[in-house]
Amino acid sequence: MITFIKALPQPLKTLYILVFAVFAVGFVLTVAGNLSGTTADGLPVWFPVMGALMVLIGICLATDYKSSAVISARAAGNHRPMGMRNSRTLSPRPGSCG
Repeated sequence: MITFIKALPQPLKTLYILVFAVFAVGFVLTVAGNLSGTTADGLPVWFPVMGALMVLIGICLATDYKSSAVISARAAGNHRPMGMRNSRTLSPRPGSCG
């Protein structure tokens, strides 16, 4: 996953890192709140933040900002799920969109 994120252009790379950071912090705070019994009822604050980040990633990919869609498709094609050279990609011809 780290090699995938390293291959992305700059605005998309930052958005992916923010998604992971918001998820990690939000998850830890939610679990800590549940264990201590101080959780507020309703939607956690980090849910809309995650949604906004995902929308921004979608806009970057849909508009192909700085060739982000082509580069991310190529990076997904080069990604090996098991980390070995001979493992196959999840799709037969990823990255062939451009």
